[in-house]
Amino acid sequence: RDDNGHGVGSRTPRKNIVRARIFGIVSISCTYLNCRNQPVLADWRLGGSMSRSLFDKYGGFASVSKVVSAFYDKAVDSDIIGPYFDDIDMRAQVDHQTKFISSLMGGPASYSDEALQKVHSGLHIDRTSFEEMVKLLHETLEEFAFERADIEQIMHEINSRADIVITRHDS
Repeated sequence: RDDNGHGVGSRTPRKNIVRARIFGIVSISCTYLNCRNQPVLADWRLGGSMSRSLFDKYGGFASVSKVVSAFYDKAVDSDIIGPYFDDIDMRAQVDHQTKFISSLMGGPASYSDEALQKVHSGLHIDRTSFEEMVKLLHETLEEFAFERADIEQIMHEINSRADIVITRHDS
């Protein structure tokens, strides 16, 4: 018998092995191995890799939605980009933007460059408006205590799509 009173080679019931899978974190209770409730961090979509996406790191859709809502509170008050949202269903906009930002953070949603170009094509977005959006999103991520390197990664993803989103080029 081992230190826990189990016979050598005895099997621990499965329910004692895996207790919860939430956002790639598995809490296990290995009574046979004597490692109770040790968190194992893994991104199960990547075959058990030990790295986590930013999406998982910051709490998934619920957390990203809060960030996006706070961003839009600033955006609609902005003299520069506020007018873009005058006749927009903001509930739907927050939902779409939550999925988009989640995709940039490694979440399950994805958007093609073609889809982004199509949705922005008639909006006549200029560089000043794009830069205002980037600034407000950056501020919002800071307010939600995102780490500097993570903000830089998200901003890189946003800025890499500038030529797709900017549809009005003033000479």
